Amino acid sequence: MRCPRSTARRNRLAGEEALSRAVLTTADPATVARAPVHVQWNPERSPRGAALNHYSIQVGIGRHLICTFTDDWSVYPLPQAVEHAVSPGR
Repeated sequence: MRCPRSTARRNRLAGEEALSRAVLTTADPATVARAPVHVQWNPERSPRGAALNHYSIQVGIGRHLICTFTDDWSVYPLPQAVEHAVSPGR
């Protein structure tokens, strides 16, 4: 599913704004506690939960920032698609 260019541009700007406020979770604990966005490396898992031999970056966005950008971000039904893909018999 492709989104219109204007939507993609708004989403990118919102994402860049969020990442500009990010703090690595390995930073000073007081700084991490105040940050509206956290970034950390997470181990990857298969859709069935098995550990994989690589990591991905996880971005945690705080509630206040989500409310700020909620009108600019598109949310796709990815969790339902993953659940369908790993359902029994597939």
